[in-house]
Amino acid sequence: MKKIINLTSKTLLIGGLALSFDAEAQTPAASGKRVLEEVIVTAQKREQSVHDVPISMTALTGDFLKEQGVTDITEALQLVPNASIDAAGFFAAPRVRGFTFNNNNKSFEPPVGMAIDGIPHTRIPYFLAALFDIQRMEVLRGPQGTSFGKNTTAGLIHVISNKPTTEYEGSLTLENGELDRHRLEAAFGGPIVSGFNFRIAGLYDERDGFIKNTTAEVNPEADPRLKSRERSGLRATFEFEDIIGTRLELGIEHFELYDGGAALETVSAGPNFTAALRRYDPKADVTPGNWVTSIDLPDYRDITIDRYRLLWEIPLADWSATFIAAHAIMDQELSLDTDFTPAEALNGSGGDHSPMSYGELRFTAPTYEGFFGLGKQGSSDVLFGATWSKRQILDSEFNFRLNSGPFIDLLQAAALDANGVPSNPLIDALLGALPLNGIGEGSEQMNQFFEQTATAQSLYGHAKWQFTETWGIELGARYTQEKKEGDWNVHFTTPPPNAVLSLVGAQEFTAHREREESNLQPKISLNWQPNDALSIFLHAERGFKGGGFNAFAFREGTNDIGFESDDLVFDEEIAKNIGLDFKIWLFDNTANLNISLFRQSAEDFQVLIRENPPGTIGLGTSRVVNAEEAYSQGLEADFLWLANSWLTVNASLGLLDTEFVKFLDGECPVGQTDPDDGDPDNPRCNQSGKSFPFAPKYSGSLALRVNKPLEFLGGLALTAGVLMEFEDDQLLDVDLDEAKRQAAFERYKADIGLRDIEREWSLRLVVENLDNTPTHIRYGDVFEGVIVGSQRQPRLAYLQFKKDF
Repeated sequence: MKKIINLTSKTLLIGGLALSFDAEAQTPAASGKRVLEEVIVTAQKREQSVHDVPISMTALTGDFLKEQGVTDITEALQLVPNASIDAAGFFAAPRVRGFTFNNNNKSFEPPVGMAIDGIPHTRIPYFLAALFDIQRMEVLRGPQGTSFGKNTTAGLIHVISNKPTTEYEGSLTLENGELDRHRLEAAFGGPIVSGFNFRIAGLYDERDGFIKNTTAEVNPEADPRLKSRERSGLRATFEFEDIIGTRLELGIEHFELYDGGAALETVSAGPNFTAALRRYDPKADVTPGNWVTSIDLPDYRDITIDRYRLLWEIPLADWSATFIAAHAIMDQELSLDTDFTPAEALNGSGGDHSPMSYGELRFTAPTYEGFFGLGKQGSSDVLFGATWSKRQILDSEFNFRLNSGPFIDLLQAAALDANGVPSNPLIDALLGALPLNGIGEGSEQMNQFFEQTATAQSLYGHAKWQFTETWGIELGARYTQEKKEGDWNVHFTTPPPNAVLSLVGAQEFTAHREREESNLQPKISLNWQPNDALSIFLHAERGFKGGGFNAFAFREGTNDIGFESDDLVFDEEIAKNIGLDFKIWLFDNTANLNISLFRQSAEDFQVLIRENPPGTIGLGTSRVVNAEEAYSQGLEADFLWLANSWLTVNASLGLLDTEFVKFLDGECPVGQTDPDDGDPDNPRCNQSGKSFPFAPKYSGSLALRVNKPLEFLGGLALTAGVLMEFEDDQLLDVDLDEAKRQAAFERYKADIGLRDIEREWSLRLVVENLDNTPTHIRYGDVFEGVIVGSQRQPRLAYLQFKKDF
C-alpha cells in the first residue's frame, strides 16, 4: 500500500493506512506512540480492511497523490509494482504483470479493467483522464472477473471520488511552472439542508508541449511544440441521507482532454533515409533522446467524456441492497502523422462516438454465526448480484491517406540503407503500377468505417466462512453472457486504380459479424491469520477476456498463404492465476509489508500485430491473433516504515518473468520474415520462448518523505521528499526486435517547501525528472531499418500551493 503523512492535530493519513498520534485518544497511541491503522477498501464489492482482502493490491489515497504531485493515472502507476500505462497519444495501453496490448484497435479491449466509483469502463480514454478530488485509487493485480467481470484478466484500476460530507469542507490546489504549466483544482461541499449534502469539484490543467518540431520552420501547418496537454473537468455529487430509510447518491461529471499526440522522434535511421528526410525539412532531426522531432501533419487526441450515475442503498431488515445505474458518453477525435516524418507520405485521422449504459443490483447478507446459520463454528457472510451493460462504438471512422511520391521516395531510401539497393519487390510493383508522372503527384485515400454493439448480462456471488479464529475460506464466481455485432465499410475515397493502397494489402469491403459467448470465472482463497501481525492468503482465480472484432482491418480476408481467411474476428482468452500473499505488521506496528508471489498463465492470449508480407512496409495489416500459451510470474511488494516522528519511508518492488510458451504467429520486424519456422510463405515470426515486450524484469520505487516541525518558525513545518523510480531494460515493440530494446534507467523526483500545520496550507517547489533522464514509452517503425520512439517528459519544475478548509 502506498501511504502519505498529512500533518494534522489528530490523524496522519498514509495512503492505505493511517498514523494516529493523538495523545488524548483512548487508543494504542495514547502515549504519543506512532501506529498504523488499516484502511477500508472495496476491492470485493464490500467494505473490508485491506488486510482481509486476498488480492495483490496497492491503495493510493488522494492526499498521497497530491503530496507526490500526481495528476493522472499514468503518474500514479509509477508508484505501483508491475503496473503502468504507456501513454503516447494514439498509442496508449495499460499493462499489469507484463500483460498489455498494441492498441490501434478500439474494439480490442485491454486486459486491465477500469472502474470509476464502482462502474466499469473499458475504452482506453478513460485511463487517460485526470485525477481530481479523489478519495483513493485501488490497483488490483491478477484476474478480477468475480467482482468486476470479464476483460480484467491482468488486473483492475478502481478510482473512487470524494463523497459529500455532513460538514462544510473544501480544498484548493494551485500549480504554476515551466512549459507554462498551470493547474487549478478546487472542491467544496457540505449540507444544503439537513440530510441533503453536496460536493462540487473542478479542474483546469494545461501544459505546453515539450517536443520541439523542426518542420514548423518550413511548414506553417506543422505544430512547433508537440505533446502539449489541456485537461478540464467538473463533477457534482449529491447525497440524500434518508429517503424513506434509504440512501441515494447522484453524480454527474464532464471531462475534456486534449493530448498533443505521440510525437514520435526518429531514433535510428541510415544515411540515405536521413538525406531523404532533409529533402522535406533541411533541419530534420535524427538524434535520439533530445526531445526534438520532425513531422509535418497534426498529431493529437481530443476526448470528451460525460458520465451520469446513481447509487441507491436500501436496508432490507438485516440485509442490504445496492442499486447502481450509470450512463456515459465518450467522443474522441484523433490525428496521427502515420509516417512520422516531415514528408506528407502517410496520414491518418478519425474519431468515434461511444455511449455505454450499466446497471447493477447487489444484495449483502448480515454476518451469520457458523456456516450461514448452521451450527456455531465460526462466522460467515455472503453477497450476490446481477449486472447488465450495453456498450457501443458508433460513427467510428479512420481516414487513411497515402501520397505516392513522398511514400516511394522514403521507401527507396530505406531499402537502400537496409539492402544496398533502392529496390525490392514491393517498390518494383509500385513503380510499375504508377503513371509516368506518378512519382511527383498522386494521393490515395481509404476510409475505415466500423460500428459495434455489445450487450452483456452476468450473475455473481461471493461468500466467506471464517471456520476458526485463524482460518477462513472464500469462494466467488461470476457467470457472464455476451453478444456482439460488428459492421464494416472499408472503401477507397479516391478514383481508381488506387494502386499503392492495393499493393500494400488494402481492399474495399463491407461485412457484418456476430458472436455470442458465455463464461464462468471462479475464485477460491484460503486465509490464515495466526495473530494480528500476519495474514497469509493462498488463492486461485480464473479470468476471461472476450473475443471480438478487428476494428482496424484493411481487408475482410485473403487466400494468400500464411494469412487467416477472416481478418475480422479473434477468439476469447482464458487466464489462470495462483497467488500467495503475505500482509505483515512490523516494528511494533510502525511498519507494514505486503508481499505477493504469483504465477499467471494465459491460453489463446490475445495479441494485436501487424502482418507484413515479404517486402512490404510496416503498414501491413493490423489484426488480433491468439498466442497459444503464455505466462507471467514473479513478486510484488509494498513497504511502509514510520522511521521516526518526521520521516516516512515508502518502497515498492516488482520482479517479473514472462514468456510466450507457444506463439507461432507473432509479428515480424518490418521487412523481415521468420526463416526458421518451417513455412517460408508465412509472413509471421515464431516468438515461442521469448519474453513479453513492455515487461521489465525488475522495477521499483523508493520514496522518502519528511514532515518536520520547525520550532524557530512557530507553527510551520518543513515538508520535503524524494522519489526514485527504476525500470530494467525492456523491449518497446510487439515485434520483439532487439534494436527496440530500451536500457535500464532511473528517474528522480524531488520537492521541498513549508507547511502551516494549524492553518492547513503548504507551499512547495516540485521538480519532476530531476536529472533530465531521456526515456521512451514505446518504439515503432513504418520503413525497414527506421525506428521511431515516443519520449517521456524532460525535467520540469513548478510551484504548488495547497489549502484545506
